[in-house]
Amino acid sequence: MKLLLVFLIVFVSGCAAKGPAFSESSLPDDGHPLIFVYRPCNWVGSAATLLIQFNSDELRSLKNCGFVRLRTSPGAQRVQVLARGFQSWGAPEPLVEFEAVANQTYFVRYTASASFIPSGAGGLIPLSSSTFMEVDNATGLQEIRALNLSD
Repeated sequence: MKLLLVFLIVFVSGCAAKGPAFSESSLPDDGHPLIFVYRPCNWVGSAATLLIQFNSDELRSLKNCGFVRLRTSPGAQRVQVLARGFQSWGAPEPLVEFEAVANQTYFVRYTASASFIPSGAGGLIPLSSSTFMEVDNATGLQEIRALNLSD
């Protein structure tokens, strides 16, 4: 049993982002908006790497405890989690759309959660869900400080 627990800890910890830590020195000042998509540390879905698509062409991998960033042009922005593998079960792919302004920073957070409901046989049925949403800058800055670059 202990060996299994050690294996699981090593396996899951290997799935976390290991790039440089977030730094506020990278905030925009060159006329371009900057979008951060981040994923706070969470055991639910921690082994899965998400594929984030920016404006239908730019792709980035987002790991647990990580963030990705995109310096873009002002105007309409589309940020989406693309389903792949076991994630592709027919549900709509999470999407956030907004208008970006020059020299502004935007934060989009992905979180997963799990719950259980009792089954008729006395067991539990696991349920999982996720949220993908734009958050205000104060919240985004506070939460992203503990994360590392994913790609």
